[in-house]
Amino acid sequence: MARAATVKKAANQNLPTMQDMGIPEIQEAGAKLLHAKDQLKDVQAIEKHLNEKLVEVMKANGKDYYLHDGLEIELIEAKTKAKVKHKETAAAID
Repeated sequence: MARAATVKKAANQNLPTMQDMGIPEIQEAGAKLLHAKDQLKDVQAIEKHLNEKLVEVMKANGKDYYLHDGLEIELIEAKTKAKVKHKETAAAID
């Protein structure tokens, strides 16, 4: 009889090639991460499009550097990319 109980117990365990039983916490965390990655991909596509448009507008206006009202933009020719940052000015601090 003891042998039968051991066999039954082994039958309930997952084999190495079987999928895990559903664990809600893992499922939820994985789904949230995938959702965040999808959102990041969408934002990166928008950023790329807006960067291309900015480079186009800068070149159309003959500018490779722009600084106005705390916005600094510098074209990086090697990458055909614009570097944009918020720059605090003395007026913005007051």
